[in-house]
Amino acid sequence: DYHPGNLMLKAGEPVVIDWSNASRGVPEADVVRTKIMLDYGEPPPGTSVVIRVAAKVARKLLIDSYVGAYRRAGNIDVEVMKRWELTIVVARLTEGIPEERERLLKHIRVLQTGA
Repeated sequence: DYHPGNLMLKAGEPVVIDWSNASRGVPEADVVRTKIMLDYGEPPPGTSVVIRVAAKVARKLLIDSYVGAYRRAGNIDVEVMKRWELTIVVARLTEGIPEERERLLKHIRVLQTGA
């Protein structure tokens, strides 16, 4: 469950929080889950248009940097990530976040049909 919402600053240094569900698993699944959360998460209601637009740009940079760091370290297999993607997107859909629903359903259709 690693994502920006689980990071805090302590004495100016980032600290990861929310370890209650931490476990050892397939790294590619974790990377895909974080990528999906970063890609589909929305700013809170009432966020200005300027912040929303900036968030879209920052989101893309953050995702590219995050996945790129794992790839450069040689810790993940992109083909394994692709195999996990449908499962992770469906799991995210079941979390019932209304703002993400339509985009997740579209993502599922694309993964199933390739269109």
